This record gives sequence, structure tokens and C-alpha cells, in this order.
Amino acid sequence: MNIKNIINAALLLCVAMVPAACLSGDDKGEDVTESVHAVIDSYTAVTTADMTDNMMEGMVAKIDGMKGLQTLSMGEIEGFEHEAGYEYDVELERTTLANPPADGSCYKYKLKRINSKVDRAVKRFVTTIEVMEYTSAKLLGASGLDARALAGILYHDKEEDLNFIVPFNYIRGFVYEEGYHYVLEVEKTCLPERNEMLDQQFRLIKIIEKTKK
Repeated sequence: MNIKNIINAALLLCVAMVPAACLSGDDKGEDVTESVHAVIDSYTAVTTADMTDNMMEGMVAKIDGMKGLQTLSMGEIEGFEHEAGYEYDVELERTTLANPPADGSCYKYKLKRINSKVDRAVKRFVTTIEVMEYTSAKLLGASGLDARALAGILYHDKEEDLNFIVPFNYIRGFVYEEGYHYVLEVEKTCLPERNEMLDQQFRLIKIIEKTKK
């Protein structure tokens, strides 16, 4: 999917990849820890992992024993960092919490081992983008009660001469402050087109300009 369609993908991803319900703990009501195998996709997805109406970029994983694809926040697996464009085969330690937080996941993950790491990118190149001093939002989903507005940062792509609304953590290594206009040098990673996935990923190289507006 081209990044032009990132907003249209957001709702589909948020609905289709909701984490599965927690499995029951033991009879004593204690945390249960086990080893699980997972494949962390090279593609990422739009999520609302911070439990707000903010768009966030998250990892997409196929975890053994769980139905469908799961979305995880970018830092949800302790000891693991997702590098743009790479697919990982991993062994994880998963703890099912007996008393999970009301606003968080019932699972905690920790990396045990990376079995393989495969580069799926078709190209990487350095480019310059502008990030606007104000945020924006897009109304997603069907009309009526199913519609939902998700907020994100607004950036200008000089190559395409177009503006895009993207997740707040979409540019890896960059921390956005509202009210500042940025010019950034970034590494852009492109993956083969895939429906309902983010096939472009960004990594900050340096902040060229930061201007208070």
C-alpha cells in the first residue's frame, strides 16, 4: 500500500489486528510464564497502542497459539528493537499477568533468541522531509457511531509535493514537539506493496532545522 493510503489502512488495522483475549492464568491467580515462537513482520501497522486517539506505528507479529496477526507497540518486547525493513523469527518469553493493568496488555514479552533476521526492503535512501508545527486528524471508518478520528503528525514530502498524516512515532528516533516546524534528514525504507500494511518506514538521521512557530 502506498503511503498515500496510510489513513485508510488505519481503521482496518486497528480492527483486524486487535490482540487476542488473554489466556487464563493458573488456579492460584499467579502470573504464568512460558516460551513462545513468533515471526515479527518487516511491515508495520497503524495502531492505537498508547490507549488514546493518537495514531502510533506498531509491530505486526504472528505468535504461535494466537489467532491471526497481533499488533505490539514498538517497545513491547523487552530486549528487542525492530529495524526498518527486516523480518525476524524469534523465541520469546511471554508472561500472562494475573492482574493486568486496566489500560494495558495482559501479556509481557521478553526476547530470548533471534533465530533469523531477513532484509525484505527493496530500497533504502536518504531524503529530506518537513514536519509541520501542528498536528492533524482524520475521520476513519464508516459514518455514524463507527467513525473515529485519529490524530497524527503532518509531514510534507518534497519529492511528491504532498502532505501526509502519520503516526506520532512514525519517524524512528524522532520525538515530536507540537509548535515547532522541523526539517529532517531521514533514511526511507521501502518494502513491496502489501494491502493493509505500512510499506514505508522512516529513521531519523539528523534534525536540520527546528523552528518555534
